[in-house]
Amino acid sequence: VDLMEEKTKDYDSPFDIVMIGHSDCEEDALLVKEEVQKRFGRTNFMMSNIGPTIGAHVGPGTLTLFFLGKQR
Repeated sequence: VDLMEEKTKDYDSPFDIVMIGHSDCEEDALLVKEEVQKRFGRTNFMMSNIGPTIGAHVGPGTLTLFFLGKQR
């Protein structure tokens, strides 16, 4: 969420959706969602489980946070 703050500072994105993926850690994903809501006032979220192909490589407890921001 700190990186999201850095990358979206002074960036006016035409898209307001934030996507969160998780691998068997829904409670952690909900905490990330709450933090994003608190810091940025975002309300448009897509949350999903990480699929079995990626999940087999990263394992349980993986969280992903997707958003539009400045170039890396």
